[in-house]
Amino acid sequence: MACNLANIHVPELTGRVVTTDNRASGSGNFADVRKGIYTQQGHSNTVAVKILRPPLLSDMRLARKTIRAKAWSTLNHPNVVGFIGVCYQDMRCGTPK
Repeated sequence: MACNLANIHVPELTGRVVTTDNRASGSGNFADVRKGIYTQQGHSNTVAVKILRPPLLSDMRLARKTIRAKAWSTLNHPNVVGFIGVCYQDMRCGTPK
């Protein structure tokens, strides 16, 4: 059964995720992963925050990343980290900018 990504809503978490460490706990060619805190309805959870590097934020690349985010949000597997949403902002350690 094919999945229609156009019908998938990716939660927008701007203002609810704050990075807590300037050091990347992981990195790749296109992004770094940092520790963060996600707050929802008064409850806070430690999360991994994948931060895209600025040159990758062109309109076309952002559209491709959105498609990947939609696909990732549908995955449910014990070996895949759960996906909770995206932030469209510049984040600095401690506070969103």
